[in-house]
Amino acid sequence: ARAENLMELGQVADAARFFRDAANLDPTPLHLARAAWSLSFSSGDDARTFAIRALDALEQARAGESGVPPEREAHVRALAAHGFAAAKQVASAREQAREAERLAGESAKVRALLKTLNLD
Repeated sequence: ARAENLMELGQVADAARFFRDAANLDPTPLHLARAAWSLSFSSGDDARTFAIRALDALEQARAGESGVPPEREAHVRALAAHGFAAAKQVASAREQAREAERLAGESAKVRALLKTLNLD
């Protein structure tokens, strides 16, 4: 919650540090994807690294007994798309964005993330 508040206040570097620390302490797909997204504002290479880690963790979670709800997977993929876009890996960003859109259903959160994705 603190990292999200910092992002809202425009303190991107501080927020990214919190998101990165959370991802390293508890590397869930969502934590890793949030780190990728927050780092996309400052470090494309780091954002890409966390996006890859998020997708790897997502695949492991999908293979587990409880699986991953589609909306959660869409959120992870939309955040990861930002990480790839920051690293200028447009094809990977588009692939994740398309999959996120397919899975998102009516999720306003995922749709809002996809609208802010710059794939130029």
